[in-house]
Amino acid sequence: MDAAASLSLVSIIITSIFIFINVHFQSSLNYHDHIQNKKVSRTTKSGRKKAINPLISMYILIITFLVGAPVLSVIIKSFFPLNAGRTDNLSITAYTNILNSRQSNFGTTLIHAISNSISFAAYTVILSIIIGTTVSFILKGKKKSVKILDTLFMLPISVSSVILGLGYLKLMNYISNPSRYSSIFIILAHTVIAFPFVTRAVKPVLDKIKPDIIQAGLSLGETPFRVFITIQLPLIKSAIFAGAAFAFAISIGEMNATILLSSERTITIPIMMYRLIGSYNFTAACALGTVLIIFTSFSFLLMDFYGSDSNTGGI
Repeated sequence: MDAAASLSLVSIIITSIFIFINVHFQSSLNYHDHIQNKKVSRTTKSGRKKAINPLISMYILIITFLVGAPVLSVIIKSFFPLNAGRTDNLSITAYTNILNSRQSNFGTTLIHAISNSISFAAYTVILSIIIGTTVSFILKGKKKSVKILDTLFMLPISVSSVILGLGYLKLMNYISNPSRYSSIFIILAHTVIAFPFVTRAVKPVLDKIKPDIIQAGLSLGETPFRVFITIQLPLIKSAIFAGAAFAFAISIGEMNATILLSSERTITIPIMMYRLIGSYNFTAACALGTVLIIFTSFSFLLMDFYGSDSNTGGI
């Protein structure tokens, strides 16, 4: 355990250095792009778009195959169970087993694993929105120290979730009956992993809000909280929905930290899939994988539906 902690520290130091370099060059690139956009004419832009379109189409085609083919194979496999080493006919047995609460797998039911995943993801979304939005406002108000703070808040993105899970596991050793608090530590780990994505979604939109609008609200006698509720929040609503969708997808599919912190009461969909694969029950694992695909896809559909109507006036 001590050797693992030492390796984790080395990994954190290395990733912190590269994150700081990334933040430094990203800010320089943003300034460079801002200057270039002022110099490039509309004609040049339209010509460049025509030249890039074939490359974009090729890229989309390759990504669709690389991502779509595995996803499609998982969905198809879930409907064709193996029987004595041979593939049976089309069947929904794997899905009926999920709904059958009496069928126990590895100490818990499949439906209980789904319930845990949704519950953890819901709490993660709430905490990630609160923390991620707060961090966005902190970074917006800082000028000189923004690179250091940005590096600090980006650290959870690059640090392996295994390291994060190991850290929380070490903390659980100081608690009596740690399995009782397993769900709390899982939610905390998911939140630490997910909130930087909310920050990355909200901060660019927040930076584009004209300061004159905020000052006008304050000059009319509104409190900072009222200005946030009536002016800023409607403008960043779509970004918050985008960050929430990412937080939900990350939480419901997270396994590395969860497997270190979970108990029999807090098994999630990815852990159950891992155990099913280990027992060569690939059909049930694919069925759970399909459920996971449905949940993550639904979260992004909700993001598009509610986030696209956000008012962006004044940005």
